[in-house]
Amino acid sequence: MGKIVAVWSPSGGVGKTEIAKNLALTAGQTYRVILLDANLCNPDIAEHLGLYYEQGKTLSAALQLWNEKRLTPGALRKILQPYQKISVLVGSEDTIEQTDYSPVFFRDLLRTLSQLADFVIADMDSDITSPAGISILLASHHVITPFSTVPSTLGHGKVYMDLLKESYQMNPHKFDPVLNRAGEGGSVSETDIEICMKRPVIATIPYRKEYLQSACKGSPLVLEKRLLSKKLSRTLQNVVRKYAQKDVSLG
Repeated sequence: MGKIVAVWSPSGGVGKTEIAKNLALTAGQTYRVILLDANLCNPDIAEHLGLYYEQGKTLSAALQLWNEKRLTPGALRKILQPYQKISVLVGSEDTIEQTDYSPVFFRDLLRTLSQLADFVIADMDSDITSPAGISILLASHHVITPFSTVPSTLGHGKVYMDLLKESYQMNPHKFDPVLNRAGEGGSVSETDIEICMKRPVIATIPYRKEYLQSACKGSPLVLEKRLLSKKLSRTLQNVVRKYAQKDVSLG
């Protein structure tokens, strides 16, 4: 069974998809990786990677398999789209009402996907009340939580982490802060995050306009041949090595 890594933050605009896609491609150089678009509000992994919403090869197809009690590794393998050295399950182009989904569906989906890969990396939206929210966080072995240098992201993170620990008995040790877009202009530092969250920052990614431009081009930065790309790849390789060696109890 592969490890499940969620990329989640209670704040929007902190670069969750940016981190998820580049992490998946970095891990894919060594491991079998599936990138899952579990963002029910703005499913845009397909746009970020230049993929298509092929009929029968989206999250809605997985939901149909589950409704028909046919959610098996073999059936899921047929709806994944190849990209570079990873496999991708894109979201639905026509966003389905969230009530059509079920937390149990996402639990079963992750369990089945983890039979096909060494790592399943889930790009999430900020809403923990959605069917994907708590279900994926509970099922994940690790949760990358990006922060920007804007102080409000730190305040939101603290409130939500306390909520997850107290209301859902979620293990705080599987949440790993990342300082994303460091140097963008805000006042939050690595030290601020570590003091507030009581967790070590596992990676710091500097602010560069190229990171944002890569989303518009459909070409993740780690695939480009430039010094900046190599630095980002090394940073994410350290995260992958950490997760390959470390086990954290679910919950």
